Amino acid sequence: MIVPMKKYAFLIHHRDYHNFLIDLQELGVVDIVDKGIEPDEETTNEILRLQQYDRVIKFLKSKESSQQKEFSGQNAEELLDKILQMQSETESLKQKIATLDKTYRSVAPWGKFSSNDLKRLADNGFYVRFFEVTERKFRPEWEKEYNLQVISQSEGMVYFVIVQREGEIIEIDAEEIKAPERPADEIQKEKEQLLKRINEIENFYSENAAGLIPLFEQERNQKENKISFARVVRNTDKEAADHLMIIEGWVPDSKTMAVNSFLDKKEVFYLIDNPGKEDKVPIMLKNNNFSKLFEPIGKLYSLPNYRELDLTPFFAPFFMLFFGFCLGDSGYGLLFVIGAMLFRKKVSSELRPILTLMLWLGLATIIFGAVSGTFFGMNLIEMIDEGKLLWLRNVRAYMLDSEKMFYFALILGAIQIVYGMFIKAINLSRQYGL
Repeated sequence: MIVPMKKYAFLIHHRDYHNFLIDLQELGVVDIVDKGIEPDEETTNEILRLQQYDRVIKFLKSKESSQQKEFSGQNAEELLDKILQMQSETESLKQKIATLDKTYRSVAPWGKFSSNDLKRLADNGFYVRFFEVTERKFRPEWEKEYNLQVISQSEGMVYFVIVQREGEIIEIDAEEIKAPERPADEIQKEKEQLLKRINEIENFYSENAAGLIPLFEQERNQKENKISFARVVRNTDKEAADHLMIIEGWVPDSKTMAVNSFLDKKEVFYLIDNPGKEDKVPIMLKNNNFSKLFEPIGKLYSLPNYRELDLTPFFAPFFMLFFGFCLGDSGYGLLFVIGAMLFRKKVSSELRPILTLMLWLGLATIIFGAVSGTFFGMNLIEMIDEGKLLWLRNVRAYMLDSEKMFYFALILGAIQIVYGMFIKAINLSRQYGL
C-alpha cells in the first residue's frame, strides 16, 4: 500500500533557520518539497564530488581483500584524488601497453638489432634495407646476387635484410618496409615496466581497500547531508523582508505525532494539510513481508501515482505463479531453493530480500514442475506410463499432461485478466470516481 502523507508548512524566524534545519535533518522523517530551483555552482561541484565517491567506493569493493589498514585521521579528499589519479594512470598505461603490443607484433620478426649500428653502417656507406615477401615468391638465388640475410620466417612470410653498398642498385620482387625504430626486446622490456607499475597500483588497492571504504563512505554521507541541506535552503521561501522563512515538506501520516511533538517543543509555527490534486507527493510503499519482496520488480516499471493503488500485493502472487509455470521444472526449482538458502545468510542485508524472492520463485517452479511431471528436462509422466519409476505411480494421477496444462494455462490466464480488470476498475474509481 501507499503510505498516506501530510503536507507541512513551517514558519521560521531567520535567526533560528539554520539550527532548525539541522534539527530537522537529524529527525529524518520530513521530505522537503522541491520547487525545481537549480543548485548553485558550489552545490553542483559537491554533487559531482559525491558521484566520484560513489564510483570509487563501488570500485574499491571489487578490490577488497581480507587485509585491513586503518585510515583514521587521514584526509579523505586527498586519498580520493590519489585513487582517481591512479585510475587515470592505469588507463593510460593500458593504452600504452596496447600500442606496444601492436608495435611488438610488427618488429618481432626482426629480432634483436642496434639502431646505433645501423646508423654507423649508413655513415660508412652501407645501408641496411628491410624486406618481406611470401615464401612462395622468395628466390634462394637472391642470397648470391645480394648481400642478403634472412632474419626469420613465420606465417608464410620471409623477413630478410639486404646490406646495400653506396651506388649499388637492387631490383627485387619483394616489399620494402620501413626500418623498425627499435628492437622487439626493448619494447618487451618497456612493457614489463608498465605492467610492473600496474601491478603496484593493484597491490595498493587490495592492501588498502578495506580501510579506505569506511572512510570514503563516512565522507560521502557527510557530503550527501550537506547537499540535502543546501537543497532545503534553495527551496525555502523568504517573506517579511527575509526575516521569515517558509519551508514546505511531506511527512508520513504515521510520523505526524512525533513531528508535531518536535515542532511544539521548538515552538515552531506550522500548518498541516492533506495533499492537493496538483501536488507531487513522494511515494513510500508499505507492504507485508511477502509482497515487499516484489517491490523491486514493480520499481523496474514505475512507482504508482499517490492517488493510485499500489499494485505490488496484487501482481505478486501472479508473478510467482507464472514464473513457476514458465520455467516449470522441479529440478531447476530445486537449484533455486538450495542456492537461495545457502547464500542468503552470507550476502549483505541489501541483497538478502532478492535471495528470499528467489526462494519463493524456486518453490513455485518446483510445484509447477511436479504438476507437469518435469525434472531437469525429463518427462516423468512418459517414464511412469512406460513402466519406469514405479515408486512415483501413486502421484501420477496428480500430474497433468501437455493438453491439460494447456487448458490450465488458459483458465489461469483468464482468471488473471478478469482479476486485473477488476483491480483497474477500483483504481480508476479511486482517481476519478465511480
